[in-house]
Amino acid sequence: MKPTICIIDDSEITRELLSYSIKNEFDVNIIQFDSYESAKEEISAIKPSIVVLDYNLSLKNKKNKNGDFALKKLKKDASVIMLSGQNDKSKSVELLLNGAVDYISKNEEEFLSEILNSIKSIFEMHKYKQQEIKEEIKITKSIAKVITGLELGILILSITYFLNN
Repeated sequence: MKPTICIIDDSEITRELLSYSIKNEFDVNIIQFDSYESAKEEISAIKPSIVVLDYNLSLKNKKNKNGDFALKKLKKDASVIMLSGQNDKSKSVELLLNGAVDYISKNEEEFLSEILNSIKSIFEMHKYKQQEIKEEIKITKSIAKVITGLELGILILSITYFLNN
């Protein structure tokens, strides 16, 4: 099954540009939303691997929550890449400390390649974590076999002792 990337940005042009660029680089499903409010119901069902989230979601509609609010809700279930038109270093540090895996300024000349590199790194990290989990399962199964073997050995010794006495 293909991983899903969710793009939440109030700019349709940005969403389309990101969608096109990501699909050209990765074999993924892309789902777009213009606000966290329009996304929150579907995201819990979709379970995206990655969310590309604009920080300033309330520019067009003051009722919308900004990306920092959405980050708090989304970071539990997905890797979140924050986007912003601002070059505010303190804001980027704050968002990274609050759980974003990356902060990319749309004002940077290479922002698309930065996003693609960030997505690639996240997929590599997910792959590594899956390998770690598989190794832990193998180790757990091996330990279970050893314990079962020890229990069987103890049972045989107990029966032998009982029969000889």
